Amino acid sequence: MVNMGIKRRKAGTLEAGGLSWRWVASPVLVGVLSLLWLHVFAPPPPTTEMQLRAFEAWIRQHGGRIGNVQLAAFPGMGIGVQTTSDITEKDEVLYLPRDLVICRDTVTKQLPREFLRTGPHADDDLLATFLLLERLKGPASKWAPYLAVLPSVIPSPMSFTKHQVAALHDEALIQLIGDAKRSTTAAFKALLRKLSAVLKKRKASLSLDDYIWATSVLGSRALTIQGVRYLVPFADMFNGQSHPSARLANNGARFLEFHQLSNHGDVRILADRPCAKFDQLVEDYGDNDNYIYFMHHGFTMSQNPFDCVRLPLPSPSSSKANVLASYGVPSSKHICVQPTGDTLDIVGWAILQALVLTDGDAQTCATTHTCLEFESPGKVMTHADAAAWVLAATTAALQAFATTADEDEHVLSTNATTMSPNMQLVITFRRQRKLILQQLVVTLTAATASSRPASEANVVADAAAVSPEPANSVDDKIRRFHQWFNSLTTTNKLHVRYMGPAMGYGTFATEDIAADDVYVGVPTASILDSTSATRHPHLATVFRTLSQTSGHRDRMHELVLHLIHERFVRQEESPFAPYLALLPPLLEDGAVPLMYSAKQLAALKSVDLHEAVVAYQLQVEKSYQAIHRVVLSRFPEIFPASVFTWERYRWARYILDTRSIWWQGERHLVPMLDMVNCQEGPANQPPARVHRTALSADGRVAVTRAAWAFPSNSQVVENYGQPNWIYFLYHGFVLSKNSHDCAHIVLDMESPMQKIQASDLYEVW
Repeated sequence: MVNMGIKRRKAGTLEAGGLSWRWVASPVLVGVLSLLWLHVFAPPPPTTEMQLRAFEAWIRQHGGRIGNVQLAAFPGMGIGVQTTSDITEKDEVLYLPRDLVICRDTVTKQLPREFLRTGPHADDDLLATFLLLERLKGPASKWAPYLAVLPSVIPSPMSFTKHQVAALHDEALIQLIGDAKRSTTAAFKALLRKLSAVLKKRKASLSLDDYIWATSVLGSRALTIQGVRYLVPFADMFNGQSHPSARLANNGARFLEFHQLSNHGDVRILADRPCAKFDQLVEDYGDNDNYIYFMHHGFTMSQNPFDCVRLPLPSPSSSKANVLASYGVPSSKHICVQPTGDTLDIVGWAILQALVLTDGDAQTCATTHTCLEFESPGKVMTHADAAAWVLAATTAALQAFATTADEDEHVLSTNATTMSPNMQLVITFRRQRKLILQQLVVTLTAATASSRPASEANVVADAAAVSPEPANSVDDKIRRFHQWFNSLTTTNKLHVRYMGPAMGYGTFATEDIAADDVYVGVPTASILDSTSATRHPHLATVFRTLSQTSGHRDRMHELVLHLIHERFVRQEESPFAPYLALLPPLLEDGAVPLMYSAKQLAALKSVDLHEAVVAYQLQVEKSYQAIHRVVLSRFPEIFPASVFTWERYRWARYILDTRSIWWQGERHLVPMLDMVNCQEGPANQPPARVHRTALSADGRVAVTRAAWAFPSNSQVVENYGQPNWIYFLYHGFVLSKNSHDCAHIVLDMESPMQKIQASDLYEVW
C-alpha cells in the first residue's frame, strides 16, 4: 500500500507528522463550493435579445427616437429591423442626434491626440481607428451597446482564402481582390505606426483581422452623404431589398430622400415603403450592382434591377484613343452590361462605341464629335455593331467558366449546411454572373440577327484583341528602355508597364518598397534639361550666342528645342532614344486643353477655366511665333523648318508641362521618374506628402524616396500636390479625391510681365 503521508488517528490523539483531514479537505471543499456558486448563481452571458433591447434603450437615453420598429434576428440575414405596428411610406422610423452619429466631426474630439498628430487622416482612417479603440475599451466604452450588436465577423473578400478567391473563376476580379488585399495590409501597417504610442500606453495590440473587421463595418454600413462618411447606429441595421416599384437609376437621389442629414448633423431615417406589423422593414440601398455588394457588403442581392456583368474591353487603337481623348473619356478596363442590354456604365459605353468605329469614322469623329452617345442608360441593342461585340464577348465569357450555372446551383443546394459563408458567397456571386450572361445571349441574339456579317466579324475580332496595339512594339520599347536605364543607374526598384492609351505607361515595384525608401536614383547624365542642352555640340553654340546677345538665358526654351532636336532630328542616334521612344506621340487637336477645338472651348464657357485654357493656348502660340522669328529663322541649319514645326513645338510644350520634375527652380525631364502616375496617397488613407526629388550630395544622381509603402508588383505613384485646375489645364486629367483642390479665382490685374511683347522674348532671355 502506498503511503500518502496521512496517518490514521487514534482516538483522542494526533500522531506526530500527521495531518487532520479537516486541514486538507476544508480548502478543497471551499473551492468546490465557490465554483458551484459561480456556476449556479453567476449571471448568464447576455442573449442577443438582451443586447438588442439594451442598444435601443441606449439610443433613447441619448436623445434618439425609434418609431414603431425594433431590432430582431432574421434567419439567414442576421439582425434586421422589425415593425411593431403598420408602417406607411415616409414614416419616421429613426432619429439620431449628432452625438450618436459617428463621423469625422464627432470622433475627432474623442480620438487620442497622439494619433491625431500623425494626420491628416481620411474619413475612413478616422472612423476605423475610432471603432478599434472603442472596441478595446470593452464595457467601459460609451459605444459598448452599439458595438455589442455589430457582427463579430463580416464576410469580405479581404478575408477570403486563395482557394475561395480562385473559385470566382474571374481573372479581373481575382486581380482586383489581390490588389485590395495588398492595399489593406499596407494601410494596416501604416495605421499601426500611427497608433504605436497609443497602443503601448494602453498595453494593447491590434491584428490585421481587427483592422479588416473595422474597415468591413465601414464598407458595409457607412453612409456617404455629400462626400462625407457617416456611421449611423441602428440605421445601419436595415437589410437591403430592391423597391417593389420599378424605377430608373438616379445616382442615389432616392436613397438620400429617405436618409436625411440636417444642417446640425442630426439624422432622420424614413421608411421607403409600407410594411405590415411584425414584418421585416427593408430598404432600397440605391443604384448599385452586385459587384459593389459583393466587394463591400459581404452579400449579393438576389433581385437587383441594377445588376450587370463586367465584360473586358480591349485597348483601343490610336485613332480610337484619340476619339476618346477628344471627348475627355477616362480609361476603363471593362463595361458592365445589364441582362436587358442596357448599361449604366457610361464610360465603358463610350469606349465600346469608339471601339466599333472604323478607322475612317474614328478620324472624322475626332473632329466632328458626333459619333458617341452619353445618355444613361446606354442602349446597346440600338447600336448594331456594339450589340454584336457584346454578344461575342458574352459568349466567350460563358465558355471561359469552368462550371455552369446549374452546376453551381447543385453545389449550393447539396452543401448548404457544410459550406463556409465565404464560399457560399463566392459561388452565389459567380452563378449570378452566369445567369446574366445567359440572359444577355438571348436578348442580343435577336438584336444582332440583322447585323452586317462584315461588322460582326470586325467586332468579334476586336473583342478578342485584349492586348495593347501594337503589343509587340510596345514590349520591345519597354525592354529596350529597361536595358538602357538599368545600365546607367545602380538604384532602381521600378519596372515600366503599358497601361493603355489613356494612362500610357506606369511604374510598378520590383520588390517591396518601404515608406521613405529610395526607389529610384536617376543619374543626371541621363536627364534632359538646360544643362544637357548646353552640352549638345550644335545647340550649345546657338544658346551661347543668344545668351551673349541678350544677357539672359531662357532655360525652358533651351529644353524645348533640345527635346525636339533629340526626338525628331537625331532620332535613333540620340543617346536618349530608348527614353524618347516611350514619350507620347504627336497629339491630334482636341486631345488635351492645349489642343482644344473651338467647340470644346465653348463647352467651358460657363466656367473660369475657359479663359485659362484660351490664355494658355494663346501664350504657347505667341511663344512659338517669337521662337520662330528670333531663333528658328536665324539658325535654319540647326533648326530646319520641316522639323521645327508648330505641331512639334506644341507637342514639346505639352511634354514639358505634363512631365517636368522640378528642383533648384528648373525643369528636368527625368527618365523613369516621369512615368510615375499621380495619386494622393494609399487607398483609404490620408493624403501623403507631396512628391519631392533631390540631388545627391555630389550632384550626380536625382534621388526620389517613397512617400508611402508599396508592396512588390503594385503600381508606384506619387502625390503631385496640385489643385485640379492645374491638373486639368496642363495634364488633361483631374483627381476625384484631391486635398489640394481649391476654388480657382481669377483677379483682373495686369502684371509687368504681361506688358512684355512676344517680339521682346529674347531681349529678356
